[in-house]
Amino acid sequence: MDDWLVGLPYGEAFRFVDEVISSDPPGQIVTRTNYATRASLIGAHGVAGEAVVPGVLLAEQAAQSAYLLGRSMGWLRAKDRALLGRLNCTFEWPVSDRASVEAHVTAQVVGSAVAGFRAELRVEGRVVARIVVAVKNLGPGDE
Repeated sequence: MDDWLVGLPYGEAFRFVDEVISSDPPGQIVTRTNYATRASLIGAHGVAGEAVVPGVLLAEQAAQSAYLLGRSMGWLRAKDRALLGRLNCTFEWPVSDRASVEAHVTAQVVGSAVAGFRAELRVEGRVVARIVVAVKNLGPGDE
């Protein structure tokens, strides 16, 4: 997806996908987020004195990656509005504030108005979170 950044309906400060690594085969996408570039946001969140990426930001990375997958599959169009309907997160390992996190996302169930996505977030090959996202396509918004 050449214009993936344009596809995210967020301002730059709230984008949690830095690049699309792969969108092949169809129904799958791999994205990357470098959290070291977000030190001012993450630095105040720590566990035992060490700054770690908040789980909610990993969930947002998974949701934004799922949105991009929905766009690349044609399930979401440019003017469609999407609503996060359900989120189920399992966090396996803390993520350093200097980490680069890959989100491996697969479409699980795709209907006309609702789709389910499964994400596995990894740091250097190690699974740090498993996230299931259900998204509702609300259709075109006001122009």
